Amino acid sequence: MNPENQIKERLRCKGITLAAIADELGKASSTVSLVVAGKAKSYPIQRAIADRLETTIDQLWPGQIRLRRNRAEIEAAMEKRQAA
Repeated sequence: MNPENQIKERLRCKGITLAAIADELGKASSTVSLVVAGKAKSYPIQRAIADRLETTIDQLWPGQIRLRRNRAEIEAAMEKRQAA
């Protein structure tokens, strides 16, 4: 099963639709679908999906280059700099 279908199946098992995620985020369903398919990138959409599936973005979309760091990563980097 390809990653897109795996994500959709996992969401379906939890009773979550792409349309529901789109509505919550104020995005178009087609945009959420493109992100799930890996044809578009959106950190807020990926984060929402990962949160609902209780996993990480990296596990859902392996090998994808992230353009943004999450708050925990930023704080850890700041603490590391302060400790040095």
